[in-house]
Amino acid sequence: MLRIQSGSLKGTPIPYNPQPGLRPTTQKVREAVSNILRNDWSNSSVADLFSGTGAYGLEALSNGARQVLWVERDRKLVQPFQHFLKERFKDRGASLQVFQEDALSFLGRWTGDPVDILILDPPYHWALREELLSHLNLSVIVGTGTLLVLEFHHKDPYHADSFRLNGFELLKMYAYGESRVALLRRHNE
Repeated sequence: MLRIQSGSLKGTPIPYNPQPGLRPTTQKVREAVSNILRNDWSNSSVADLFSGTGAYGLEALSNGARQVLWVERDRKLVQPFQHFLKERFKDRGASLQVFQEDALSFLGRWTGDPVDILILDPPYHWALREELLSHLNLSVIVGTGTLLVLEFHHKDPYHADSFRLNGFELLKMYAYGESRVALLRRHNE
């Protein structure tokens, strides 16, 4: 069973039904990312793209994020997650949003403010890695101060040069077994 790993909601079960193609981030990696972002979560606006189970966004909420939005294209994941949020967080309605949409489409149509933290957990070995970086570079959801947290498989060819070519600076890279977590910001030109 998945559970929130940190913050005021630590231990709360995260509802999800295992299904083909769904790869929830391990609790070890989520806990490590939460520790890395410990000082950044509070009062932040957070977007969790490729949200799957919604776990990263729930970690943000548990650690004091004022606003969280989740983007997931699979209706089978979105509907139960929306129900969970409505039941568990009735008083937070407007500050918690779920979009059933492809992440790249969402990035292209977003017209709101930039977020403080953007969590990206695309499928491992995803063919659209470069498209993701270019969509991020063009999207207004990424401001000059936005911290991007990208989780990927160690064999996926993300590297400092590909980030730089797409307008991002690699701040730090972490390794957890087969997973890598990159912290990125827009290049200040």
